[in-house]
Amino acid sequence: MPRLSSRPTRFAAAALAATLLWSAQALAAPPSVVATIKPVAAIAAALMQGTQAKPHLLVDGNSSPHVYSLKPSDASALQRADLILWVGPGLETFLGEALTTLPQHARVLELMKAPGLQLLPYHTGNEWEPDDDDHDHDHGHDHGQENNLTEEAHTDPHLWLNPANVSAMAEMVANALGDLAPENRALYASNLAALRQQLTSVDDQVRTELAPVKSHPFIVFHDGYQYLASHYGLANVGSITLSADREPGASRVLALRKRFEAQQVTCLFTEPQFEPRLARTITESTKARVGTLDPLGATLPVNENYYPKLYEALAKSLTACLG
Repeated sequence: MPRLSSRPTRFAAAALAATLLWSAQALAAPPSVVATIKPVAAIAAALMQGTQAKPHLLVDGNSSPHVYSLKPSDASALQRADLILWVGPGLETFLGEALTTLPQHARVLELMKAPGLQLLPYHTGNEWEPDDDDHDHDHGHDHGQENNLTEEAHTDPHLWLNPANVSAMAEMVANALGDLAPENRALYASNLAALRQQLTSVDDQVRTELAPVKSHPFIVFHDGYQYLASHYGLANVGSITLSADREPGASRVLALRKRFEAQQVTCLFTEPQFEPRLARTITESTKARVGTLDPLGATLPVNENYYPKLYEALAKSLTACLG
């Protein structure tokens, strides 16, 4: 009786092994990503496009990270996360304690530490300093606490309002995603290149749109727009309050009204995340208009088109009120 060759069996076994390996890779669960705010989640969403996975967003809608409190569902998402993305302790003050109870496998990425960022310190000076009614308040978002006196705490955390910073943060996130899912590394790199191309295009567009109004002075609700103003050369000459979670006192309101008259401020911008009645009180009997700037893109979907839409909306709001 002739001896049967074992070669087909070996080939079948090798093919089966390859199929099982491919299936394991194809069915492997993608990294579970949690992002604190829309500008951060949008970076992850753009990079994760094509993986059938989306980041879990903590602060949605018209909520502000300055006054947000974690919900039980947020805590559960953090416990399941492989990757947690936030700007840093100067912005998402609600997250600090939760990060101390994470499982060991979770990786936390503080985007304020991304290489290549263009960082700016908080404003100082009479246009930005609190008045006598606020003498016990420090300059910003929790960086007056004695246990948080680092240089980072004095850095403005609204990094995403400069498209160059978005590019730097996106590269940091793409590298982290690639470490967690090496099989998707090429996809993340391709999505990063596409995002950067979008940023370059919208940056040129917005710069052209803002050129006619760049010298028109305006005041904002809180000191959160200097990355935008610095990048496009805008005349942001002050803020109502330095910290979004504190209202100014009566003497500062009076001083602001005098400034609107003396400096011929064109517009006061409020935000959809906060009550606009104070803006109306300050501008009453002045020639200044009241506009709205939304630094978080509250109504925008978190996807690969978020940043073009965000910058376009900001430019539209600025030109409408300053023009």
